Amino acid sequence: MNNLAIDTSDFYRLMCEKAELLQSNWKPVLGDYVAYYLTGRKIRNFEGICRYGYDDEIKIFDKRDCVWLPTQHQLVKMLTPKQATYSFTYISYTAIERGRSWEQHWLRQVMYHVYEQKWIRQLSDWRDI
Repeated sequence: MNNLAIDTSDFYRLMCEKAELLQSNWKPVLGDYVAYYLTGRKIRNFEGICRYGYDDEIKIFDKRDCVWLPTQHQLVKMLTPKQATYSFTYISYTAIERGRSWEQHWLRQVMYHVYEQKWIRQLSDWRDI
Protein backbone atom coordinates (compact mmCIF):
# COMPACT_ATOMS: atom_id res chain seq x y z
CA MET A 1 0.00 0.00 0.00
CA ASN A 2 1.28 3.48 -0.78
CA ASN A 3 0.98 6.59 1.35
CA LEU A 4 0.00 8.84 -1.56
CA ALA A 5 -3.55 10.05 -2.04
CA ILE A 6 -3.87 8.61 -5.55
CA ASP A 7 -3.75 5.34 -7.46
CA THR A 8 -0.09 4.50 -8.09
CA SER A 9 -0.68 1.04 -9.54
CA ASP A 10 1.21 -0.15 -12.60
CA PHE A 11 -2.10 -0.23 -14.47
CA TYR A 12 -3.00 3.40 -13.74
CA ARG A 13 0.53 4.54 -14.62
CA LEU A 14 0.25 2.67 -17.93
CA MET A 15 -3.16 4.20 -18.67
CA CYS A 16 -1.77 7.68 -17.98
CA GLU A 17 1.37 7.14 -20.01
CA LYS A 18 -0.63 5.91 -22.99
CA ALA A 19 -3.04 8.88 -22.73
CA GLU A 20 -0.86 10.94 -25.05
CA LEU A 21 -3.48 13.62 -25.71
CA LEU A 22 -3.94 14.16 -21.98
CA GLN A 23 -0.18 14.22 -21.37
CA SER A 24 0.46 16.67 -24.22
CA ASN A 25 -2.06 19.11 -22.70
CA TRP A 26 -0.58 18.87 -19.19
CA LYS A 27 0.65 22.16 -17.83
CA PRO A 28 2.75 21.19 -14.79
CA VAL A 29 1.76 22.71 -11.49
CA LEU A 30 3.83 22.47 -8.35
CA GLY A 31 2.49 19.48 -6.44
CA ASP A 32 1.11 17.45 -9.38
CA TYR A 33 1.66 13.73 -8.93
CA VAL A 34 4.09 12.29 -11.47
CA ALA A 35 5.78 9.01 -12.23
CA TYR A 36 9.35 9.78 -13.13
CA TYR A 37 11.71 7.90 -15.36
CA LEU A 38 15.44 8.38 -14.98
CA THR A 39 16.40 5.99 -17.78
CA GLY A 40 13.70 6.67 -20.35
CA ARG A 41 9.95 6.99 -20.56
CA LYS A 42 9.03 3.32 -20.34
CA ILE A 43 7.00 1.57 -17.67
CA ARG A 44 9.75 -1.03 -17.20
CA ASN A 45 12.19 1.76 -16.30
CA PHE A 46 9.88 3.34 -13.77
CA GLU A 47 11.83 4.90 -10.89
CA GLY A 48 9.21 6.30 -8.52
CA ILE A 49 6.25 8.53 -7.78
CA CYS A 50 6.46 11.96 -6.25
CA ARG A 51 4.83 15.35 -6.36
CA TYR A 52 6.10 17.61 -9.13
CA GLY A 53 8.80 19.84 -7.68
CA TYR A 54 8.55 18.40 -4.15
CA ASP A 55 10.81 15.34 -4.09
CA ASP A 56 13.63 15.60 -1.53
CA GLU A 57 16.26 14.07 -3.79
CA ILE A 58 15.21 15.29 -7.23
CA LYS A 59 14.30 18.95 -7.23
CA ILE A 60 13.74 19.64 -10.92
CA PHE A 61 11.96 17.47 -13.44
CA ASP A 62 11.88 17.79 -17.17
CA LYS A 63 8.28 17.31 -18.28
CA ARG A 64 9.53 14.81 -20.86
CA ASP A 65 10.83 12.52 -18.09
CA CYS A 66 7.51 12.48 -16.23
CA VAL A 67 4.10 10.97 -16.67
CA TRP A 68 1.40 13.04 -15.04
CA LEU A 69 -0.87 11.02 -12.75
CA PRO A 70 -3.96 13.21 -12.45
CA THR A 71 -6.03 13.05 -9.29
CA GLN A 72 -9.79 12.49 -9.22
CA HIS A 73 -10.28 16.19 -8.57
CA GLN A 74 -8.20 17.21 -11.59
CA LEU A 75 -9.96 14.71 -13.85
CA VAL A 76 -13.49 15.67 -12.80
CA LYS A 77 -12.68 19.35 -13.48
CA MET A 78 -12.02 18.44 -17.14
CA LEU A 79 -15.62 17.30 -17.61
CA THR A 80 -18.73 19.42 -18.00
CA PRO A 81 -21.12 19.25 -15.03
CA LYS A 82 -23.51 17.13 -17.10
CA GLN A 83 -20.76 14.67 -18.11
CA ALA A 84 -19.49 14.43 -14.54
CA THR A 85 -22.95 13.86 -13.08
CA TYR A 86 -23.77 11.18 -15.66
CA SER A 87 -20.40 9.47 -15.16
CA PHE A 88 -20.77 9.49 -11.40
CA THR A 89 -24.40 8.43 -11.05
CA TYR A 90 -24.68 5.93 -13.87
CA ILE A 91 -21.26 4.37 -14.31
CA SER A 92 -19.17 4.86 -11.18
CA TYR A 93 -20.38 2.12 -8.90
CA THR A 94 -20.25 -0.54 -11.60
CA ALA A 95 -16.67 0.46 -12.42
CA ILE A 96 -15.58 0.39 -8.79
CA GLU A 97 -17.24 -3.00 -8.29
CA ARG A 98 -15.07 -4.28 -11.16
CA GLY A 99 -11.97 -3.33 -9.20
CA ARG A 100 -11.11 -0.05 -10.89
CA SER A 101 -9.86 2.82 -8.80
CA TRP A 102 -11.65 6.15 -8.89
CA GLU A 103 -8.73 7.60 -10.83
CA GLN A 104 -9.02 4.85 -13.45
CA HIS A 105 -12.75 5.48 -13.69
CA TRP A 106 -12.42 9.24 -14.12
CA LEU A 107 -9.51 8.92 -16.56
CA ARG A 108 -11.69 6.68 -18.72
CA GLN A 109 -14.47 9.28 -18.61
CA VAL A 110 -12.15 12.16 -19.53
CA MET A 111 -10.61 10.22 -22.38
CA TYR A 112 -14.07 9.26 -23.64
CA HIS A 113 -15.83 12.63 -23.33
CA VAL A 114 -12.95 15.05 -23.94
CA TYR A 115 -10.59 13.17 -26.25
CA GLU A 116 -13.05 10.68 -27.78
CA GLN A 117 -10.91 7.68 -26.98
CA LYS A 118 -11.66 4.38 -25.28
CA TRP A 119 -9.29 2.12 -23.33
CA ILE A 120 -8.86 -1.26 -25.02
CA ARG A 121 -7.61 -3.61 -22.33
CA GLN A 122 -6.44 -6.28 -24.80
CA LEU A 123 -4.18 -3.72 -26.51
CA SER A 124 -3.26 -1.83 -23.32
CA ASP A 125 -3.85 1.38 -25.23
CA TRP A 126 -6.38 4.11 -26.05
CA ARG A 127 -8.19 4.02 -29.41
CA ASP A 128 -10.44 6.55 -31.11
CA ILE A 129 -14.16 5.86 -30.74
